[in-house]
Amino acid sequence: MICDTILDQLRSGACGDPFAVLGLHPGDDGTRWLRCFLPGAAQVDVLAADGTTPVCALIARRDDGFFEVPLPPDASADYRLAVRWHDGHRSVIDDPYRFPPVLGEMDVG
Repeated sequence: MICDTILDQLRSGACGDPFAVLGLHPGDDGTRWLRCFLPGAAQVDVLAADGTTPVCALIARRDDGFFEVPLPPDASADYRLAVRWHDGHRSVIDDPYRFPPVLGEMDVG
């Protein structure tokens, strides 16, 4: 699990490396954790790569849009997110943190 200080940094835009926190990451025990920050989301589910097959539901850690879940061992790293927003709309999205960063040191330095 991620500490509240890092969650506060994400929320305020002060996190220097959101790719180190969001997306899919191994836990200390080898469990793969999926984390996303989607302000305005009421519910987030993980779907298989086809965008329709349910895998599991993410758990709202806080009511500001931060969700996380340990993925089942057989879940693929190629996934989509099904989001139900607070206004009732639903969407299936690609998690931008599923992909590696595209800017290198020369781009941001």
